Amino acid sequence: MRRKLDPELEYADFYRAASIRILEPGEESPSVVKKPAPFTGVPRCKRELDLRGARMLDEELWKGKCFSCVFATMANVHTTIGFNSFGSAVVKNGFEPFCYGPFECPLYSMGMPRRILSATGRATDSGYLDWVSTKYRPGDLD
Repeated sequence: MRRKLDPELEYADFYRAASIRILEPGEESPSVVKKPAPFTGVPRCKRELDLRGARMLDEELWKGKCFSCVFATMANVHTTIGFNSFGSAVVKNGFEPFCYGPFECPLYSMGMPRRILSATGRATDSGYLDWVSTKYRPGDLD
């Protein structure tokens, strides 16, 4: 067990994996979605989730109803907030919740639009980045 080394880069306070044991076999991952939301069970592998793409998730939902869902995650995000006088990017580190779940999930809400840096200055994203991230999704979950 260890405490997080860098609070800006790591979300969890403790990591304890040495004593993990499988007490009973879990369900197969495709059956996860056949239950009502929030989806529980065996999460899909990281590679499959990366192929699906994530959508921004309202932080209050992540803390509440979606916290136990296998498709909800809190991720470390590096955001370029501007450029200094030397032309180097000024980066802000932070944590944002994301959802890899099906589009039809009744609990999903994007929350407040995020502020982003665009070619014309600052703007807000009201879902376009989600569409870019998920437009090549290979069909929704079974």
